[in-house]
Amino acid sequence: MISGREIDLINTSNKALSTVKEVQQKCGNLMVQEDDLVFFEKPGPELLKSFTNFGFIGGSAFASNSQAEGEGLKKGTLGKDAR
Repeated sequence: MISGREIDLINTSNKALSTVKEVQQKCGNLMVQEDDLVFFEKPGPELLKSFTNFGFIGGSAFASNSQAEGEGLKKGTLGKDAR
């Protein structure tokens, strides 16, 4: 079904693509590398209070009848095995 807005969609898609390419050119690919340092800051009290409205998420990282072992388990490092 043709609505007459297809050209607008194509132009918007082309503009978004050029914006992404411009950001990649200025900032690089923004992919996290193995030796990058990522620092986390403690969230403010307002944010922590708002988390109580999100609901409940329970469970663990592994199924109850599973075992996890290996050097790569604590820190994902290239060349270290984890299973």
